[in-house]
Amino acid sequence: MAFKLITPPAVEPLKVSDVEAQIRADLSAETALIESMIAVVRERAEIITRRALITQTWEITLDWFHQDITLPFPPLQSVTSVKYIDTEGIEQTLSANDYIVDTDSEPARLVPAYGKEWPWTRRQPNAVRIRIVCGYSFPLFDAEAVYPVGAQAKYIDGLSYRAKVATAAGDLPTDTAKWETVSESESVPQSIRQWMLLQIASMHENREGVSKDSMNVLPFVDGLLSSYRVVSF
Repeated sequence: MAFKLITPPAVEPLKVSDVEAQIRADLSAETALIESMIAVVRERAEIITRRALITQTWEITLDWFHQDITLPFPPLQSVTSVKYIDTEGIEQTLSANDYIVDTDSEPARLVPAYGKEWPWTRRQPNAVRIRIVCGYSFPLFDAEAVYPVGAQAKYIDGLSYRAKVATAAGDLPTDTAKWETVSESESVPQSIRQWMLLQIASMHENREGVSKDSMNVLPFVDGLLSSYRVVSF
């Protein structure tokens, strides 16, 4: 199994203003540097937890269909496509009716639908290609739902919204009297965001990669990621 990043995150879990609040300093003269640090630390958090923190698209390649296919980088948002090279060497796209996406498991799994079997593939490397969208995001907006103050949802325009007042069914997020736009970054668990802030603060303080003192890292810091580590796939 191999993984390839197709579409990287459009936003980061933190903004420069979040880092400014953490280190209590004006960083307007270092915006590019801080944005680079945010990206680097986010990538490090993803490696440690084996998760996708912000919406991104990945392609998984297999030499053949495994009975149960584990989908990496939770949380899974959706399976975009399942393609394979058939025994005649022709690329085929599997119907969504032919498989089940098990999102109750984490990481999610892809299994044949009831009464179905995976098709035969040509004996060649990477005969199966699966595209997935993963990463933290708000739940999709439900036009029939009633949202309390502070509830968040992602609308069909691709933006994320938070209810400013209690809404009634059918109150669309585009109603600025009742909804406000928010960054998708707020969907990332606060423990992960806090770990990132502490790492960035340390990087900002120690520009040369060598600590200015011999103090040990506070024991709770890495523990912020403990409950989010994925142990399989």
